[in-house]
Amino acid sequence: AFFAVQFGLTFLLILAFFRYLKALGFSRRSTSLGLFLLASSLPILAAHIEPMHTWDDIWAHLFVVISLISVARHRYAASAIFFGLACLAREQSLVLLPVILYAVRRFSPAADFRRATALVVSAALIYTVYYILVREPHSVSPLTRFDFNFENNLRARDTFYSLFMSFGFVWFCGISFVLRRARTNLESWLKGSALFVVPVTVVMVVCLSVARETRLFFPPFIVLIPIALIELRRIYQTLWPLATGRYLILGAVASIGLLVAGYSLGYIFFPQFEYRQCANFHQQWAGVHIGVSLILIVGYLITMLVRPKESGERQ
Repeated sequence: AFFAVQFGLTFLLILAFFRYLKALGFSRRSTSLGLFLLASSLPILAAHIEPMHTWDDIWAHLFVVISLISVARHRYAASAIFFGLACLAREQSLVLLPVILYAVRRFSPAADFRRATALVVSAALIYTVYYILVREPHSVSPLTRFDFNFENNLRARDTFYSLFMSFGFVWFCGISFVLRRARTNLESWLKGSALFVVPVTVVMVVCLSVARETRLFFPPFIVLIPIALIELRRIYQTLWPLATGRYLILGAVASIGLLVAGYSLGYIFFPQFEYRQCANFHQQWAGVHIGVSLILIVGYLITMLVRPKESGERQ
């Protein structure tokens, strides 16, 4: 029953995420790819072998997605209600408050800004008061959690695995995205949100939680997956015109070689785990993401070489 509810909620999350990506203006093809990135992410794909203890995380993700859809549709009361529900499901959702407020700032009419902000902030304050009243005192200090996460090589490897595999090659897309200038209103919101929520989430998980729980790194999916779609489309649009004749064959051979290299690196970087079930699956899946990351890095370098030439030809 637990797994049935868990994967039932995941199905609802995927449906809601489809609406979310469409509300952001992505095409059907990009939206389908976004759903694949969501469903194949380790906290979702391996929920049955990556203990989640409760289904609270998926509830929280679902409510955050609906809250942002409500912002896009200018339904601010609904956005505030669903954000409050996300916080009730998992207190970690509170870190996404600036992301939602920035969305209100970027996508809402100026006349609605104050009212929308007041509603969302009110929901956050109500939850904060509730949390203070009902929370149980913790005897474990933050430094104790940090020391636990890096107590030995095996545990540190689990921590780095959780961090990397929470998004896999999507991390590379995020880095390349924030290093370039935002060109649209959507890109400005995604970049500003990512620069806030990603480092805050990582620091909170490493210092305040048991970092081997990969799911704890996952809340930034709300901005990182759209960022990945933008970056993958940009690389594809640059490289696809070059994929003719021998260059297509060379690219295919190089991609296979990089995937094989990444697959091998998965076993080298993560030879064993202290905590995880199905070690072979984790090593192989990490290897796939490392291989795809290598392919994207090479593709990104090629785009850097190609675009200056195109600019010179136009001049």
